[in-house]
Amino acid sequence: SQQNCDIREALKLLGQFQHQQGDNARADAELVLKSQAQRHAQRMDISRILQKSTQQQPQQ
Repeated sequence: SQQNCDIREALKLLGQFQHQQGDNARADAELVLKSQAQRHAQRMDISRILQKSTQQQPQQ
């Protein structure tokens, strides 16, 4: 019947929407993780620079 076809079409659209939302959420999470990893790497670089600079200072 037409009503069953309409329901099937609505469920199909809902499934596509949920799939797209899941893809978007995964992409967002990936960007957040990459950003966190980059910030961590930068902090480690700064830490190494500071450590080297303190080691190179003449001891009094």
